[in-house]
Amino acid sequence: MLRHFLLFSVCFLSSLVAADLIDTGAILGCKPEQTNSGFTVQYYSYPYASAGSSPCWNTIYQTDEFLYEGGYATLGNGLLGTSSGVTNLTFETSSSLVKKSCTNYISTLPSNYNYDKAISVSNFSMLITGYFYAPTTGLYQFNLDYIDDLAYVNVGAGNAFNCCQKDTSVKSPGNFTLFAEWTSTPANDAIQVDLVGGAFYPIRLFYANRDYIGGLSFTFTDSAGIKHEDWSGYIFSAQDLDGGDQCNILPEYSTIGWTNSFTSTYTTVSTYTNSQNSLTTGNVIVIETPIPTITTTYTTPWTGSVTTVSYTHLR
Repeated sequence: MLRHFLLFSVCFLSSLVAADLIDTGAILGCKPEQTNSGFTVQYYSYPYASAGSSPCWNTIYQTDEFLYEGGYATLGNGLLGTSSGVTNLTFETSSSLVKKSCTNYISTLPSNYNYDKAISVSNFSMLITGYFYAPTTGLYQFNLDYIDDLAYVNVGAGNAFNCCQKDTSVKSPGNFTLFAEWTSTPANDAIQVDLVGGAFYPIRLFYANRDYIGGLSFTFTDSAGIKHEDWSGYIFSAQDLDGGDQCNILPEYSTIGWTNSFTSTYTTVSTYTNSQNSLTTGNVIVIETPIPTITTTYTTPWTGSVTTVSYTHLR
């Protein structure tokens, strides 16, 4: 029997027009054997539309094939390069570098990206991945403070990618936990998640600059309420395991009854007594099932020709 002190599990905050926030349910973690500091960033080609098109930028980012089926990896010249150990994702180009729209401008990203090769900064995309380490149990917040043009965020095992199987699953993410698109109003979107201390949580950010100047600011707020632009000590990369093995932290399960006629499932962070009779904190998948209706029939004898009158008692 689980003794629950149920905590708030997932809350989405949005102030950006057209942000698409989807509750993915479970936010589950991993336990990789070996880790290295920083995000891994892959840089991809994002060519303009064919000459004479209006708009001049490529609108393929609007398709499921591009976003959910790995189409970004084969567009144009595909993968341009990779960097690792990235702990600060902030960058912004300016009109002094990218002087006009619908034109390729070749330059390098700032030094915090650990990538010194020139790319077309006016139109490119990035896949940013890592494992977020929660040192203590509590509420954490991931913030899209600035975005130009597009950012799509996934958090959690099976949503961002599978534990210790990133390479085989990262091209097919779940529904985006957070989405932001550039408008004249600066982005200020966030997702709050209740995380278990000691666990590593897959995180995936796909960024695209369709045209002209671009920029990104992705920060987090820790369980003490302190905001970080530098992810050092919190973000890591890990090698995939051989043979398709995963490094999931398996949740507990608890089934409770409720008065609705359908079954519902959600994941929460809970403190409970485990099978070793120790008080522990971890993810619990709660399954709510309909309470069965009990029908009791009472038969009362009488002198008439009709045999019974039935009463239904619901409990």
